[in-house]
Amino acid sequence: MDLRALPFCAVLAVFMLLACDKRITDASAGGNNADPGFDLSHSDPAAVELADSIMVAMGGREAWNEIRFVQWQPAPGRTIVWDKHKGRVRLEIPADGTVALFETRTGKGRLRTAAGEITQPDSLKKKIRYARNLWLNDSLWLVLPFNLKGAGITLRYMGEGTLAAGGHKCNVLELTLRPPAKDQYLLYVDLKDNLIKQWAYSKNGAHPDSPDKYREGDFARPWDNYKRYGAILLSADRTDHTGPRNVSLPAQVAEKTFTEF
Repeated sequence: MDLRALPFCAVLAVFMLLACDKRITDASAGGNNADPGFDLSHSDPAAVELADSIMVAMGGREAWNEIRFVQWQPAPGRTIVWDKHKGRVRLEIPADGTVALFETRTGKGRLRTAAGEITQPDSLKKKIRYARNLWLNDSLWLVLPFNLKGAGITLRYMGEGTLAAGGHKCNVLELTLRPPAKDQYLLYVDLKDNLIKQWAYSKNGAHPDSPDKYREGDFARPWDNYKRYGAILLSADRTDHTGPRNVSLPAQVAEKTFTEF
């Protein structure tokens, strides 16, 4: 496995470790309760309301919680199978023979490369950590809309902005992490259907009075081509040819998927 630096958005994805891969039981029907650690006190009411409207538009928290298995190709040559309810992942990179089997909460697992299974403790720990961070990063690009009220998140409503392509007007939701960091994210939410249509990232943060100035940062990417997967919507196979593809939510996955190479 190539131990290059992870994509920058792996930092943001860490919040999903507590919120995303477990079956939350405290949400009432149609509700969108915040996960423990969500920064409600510093999140403005308009931003929280917008996050809740996104959850409803995506199918609702109850429907998301009921889903157990998620399978997708986050990038060419990489496949992930995720057991949300039990916190297990199988990550495959056929090009170098990597197969990683690990627990998302503990980081414990096994890993094989083309040369065989890694058993040396330090090497195994390092490679599993990398595989786990890949999963976190890849998950962010698929299921972020379901985790906007996760641990360590602060939300702020930025007013209306326009998409980089086409100039379509959207509500803009700013997402930051605790402790405060310069890295900031903007989600462009359609005024009518309440679906995220673009996300943007800047290492130096947005202009406080003009969210569209995020385009001077690192990227502005579409979040589009929504499709229905059972009771929920997901954005995949996007028009800029980045992000998740070949997404499925299988009802059953063989146990050996998470236990055998």
